[in-house]
Amino acid sequence: MSVTFADLGLRPELVETVNGLGFTEPTDIQSSTIPLVLAGGDFVGLSPTGSGKTAAFGLPILHSIDPELRQVQALVVCPTRELGLQVAAEIRKLAGNMRGLQIEALYGGAPIGKQIEVLRRGPQIVVGTPGRLSDHLRRGTLRVDRVGYTVLDEADRMLDMGFREEMESLLDHLPENKQMLFFSATMNSPVRRLIDKFGNSPQTVEIKGKNRTADSVTQQVCEVSSRGKFEVLSRLIEVENPRLSIVFANTKAMVDRAADYLAERGHRVDRLHGDMNQVMRERVMNAFRTGKIRCLVATDVAGRGLDVDDIDLVINLEIPRDSEDYIHRIGRTGRAGREGLAINLITNRELGLSKYIQKATETKFVDREVPKMNELIDKRRAGLIKKVFADVKPGESEEHIKSLKELVEDPDLIIEALWQHLEKVSFSKAEKLPEDDPTYYERLKNERESRRHERGDRDRGDRRERRPREGGRDSRDGGGRDRDRRGGGRDDRSQGPRAGYKSVYMGIGSRDGAQPGEITGMLYRTTGIEDQSIGPIKILTNFSLVQVKESQFDKLVDGAKGLRYRGRPIPIREDRG
Repeated sequence: MSVTFADLGLRPELVETVNGLGFTEPTDIQSSTIPLVLAGGDFVGLSPTGSGKTAAFGLPILHSIDPELRQVQALVVCPTRELGLQVAAEIRKLAGNMRGLQIEALYGGAPIGKQIEVLRRGPQIVVGTPGRLSDHLRRGTLRVDRVGYTVLDEADRMLDMGFREEMESLLDHLPENKQMLFFSATMNSPVRRLIDKFGNSPQTVEIKGKNRTADSVTQQVCEVSSRGKFEVLSRLIEVENPRLSIVFANTKAMVDRAADYLAERGHRVDRLHGDMNQVMRERVMNAFRTGKIRCLVATDVAGRGLDVDDIDLVINLEIPRDSEDYIHRIGRTGRAGREGLAINLITNRELGLSKYIQKATETKFVDREVPKMNELIDKRRAGLIKKVFADVKPGESEEHIKSLKELVEDPDLIIEALWQHLEKVSFSKAEKLPEDDPTYYERLKNERESRRHERGDRDRGDRRERRPREGGRDSRDGGGRDRDRRGGGRDDRSQGPRAGYKSVYMGIGSRDGAQPGEITGMLYRTTGIEDQSIGPIKILTNFSLVQVKESQFDKLVDGAKGLRYRGRPIPIREDRG
């Protein structure tokens, strides 16, 4: 007999709220964790992202919290702003109608004055990033003397991001009788040392997660031009003609743009994102389950908890940066013994991220070309034939059937008839794309090979220029460093950043082992800048230069204050050349 939330010892109102959200059976980590946390004592939960950890610690905390006491009673520490907001939102949903309960998120990059005002109101649960929580502690604006629960969510990730000092300083300020809950995807040496230092003989539960994607899902990658993503998205949905499909995007703004574009093209589509209230979400989901809408465009946050088995197609309009998010997305299809299809739309700038996801999930994407215009015409012709002849009644005259056959043999008449015939939907003519050229992918391959050879020639020339000359300084007396700062070799700043971008100086370089992808991921995770905001990155011996869109420059610099790399602070400022 399966375990229910009612069997775990939670208050009835919490069980009612959880059931109302559509969750009747707890996940493995929830059924193992909740009774142990309710019993008291420290706890270590080892489970992958997306396994239901938030409810595993959120529900027992809500069970024990005192809504009448206007002081911080539970502290949840998360590695990034995005995860902090997600956790806070999830706990609010789990709290349901618990009156007087206030749950707040504190993170870098947001005005600290507003956060101070929020803390003065006395929230009972605070979710925050290590740097911003430490900042409030130093200012005296965060009081933690009544904290009874402390959760370190994704402890391994916080240590990897260099937050050890902030985390230890934070934990040193907390009451000794607090209950510590550690959650991590892995148990490595740094995590073990942290637990040994701050845990009190914690009980450990380990839930094995799947690192690999489902065998029932065919995964394809479709390389597209930057301006053509929405058009390609529309073509893929039309050519595949799934009964139900989900399109995932990384931001609410992209969800809205994609949904509007598909609606204009005549698709039966709606959207799902974090700004929608529960009534709106339920209305959209009911329409999706019953087939009134056939395509749902959603963010990761909104996509969590979707329980629809007959989804034929998942399209990643934007590929996620986290492998667990990717696994969660494509897990929406290929369920209940059915075959599924997942298509990833990537631009040239996302090739590296695509390779990372394939490596992390131990899978290989199958290349797929953009559907050409003639495929669209063939698909529409077949659909029109099916619909027109479905309307023919028994006993129709041979002349009428003959005229229908003539109609479907003329492509021009097909397109014209389709506009007028299919449920009075006026499809705008498909946009012509570079990918419609039959030679497009061959030319793209040749251009890449040419750029690769040019880089090789340039690097060889740079190495020849960097050889020490007679009587010149060599690397032993700092020649390499001077070359970096003078602008010689690869550090040539004379051209400056590209139009619309500013250059940011970061005090980590090749001698620190810094990599472009690592820097990009670190900045996106910690600063909250918009997607596609980071341009070219130059990594030099002692520092790196990152180009960022001017509109996101202040947000990046402010959000990166206190950022650490492998345990040490990183100087970050505008590059002054």
